[in-house]
Amino acid sequence: MSGDAVVEHYSHGSLEQRILEALAVMGADPEHLEPDQLAPVDEFHVGGRSATGRAG
Repeated sequence: MSGDAVVEHYSHGSLEQRILEALAVMGADPEHLEPDQLAPVDEFHVGGRSATGRAG
């Protein structure tokens, strides 16, 4: 994937909203998330799931 394609994929403007909507469908409260609830999207940052666990 080219750099431009990566930028386009992650900057379409609705990624955060899509994640919040998916969490709502799961019944998750965005203000009180558990690492397991973030597992489907935790690869968007360095450190993956283990970093998500350390942040909680």
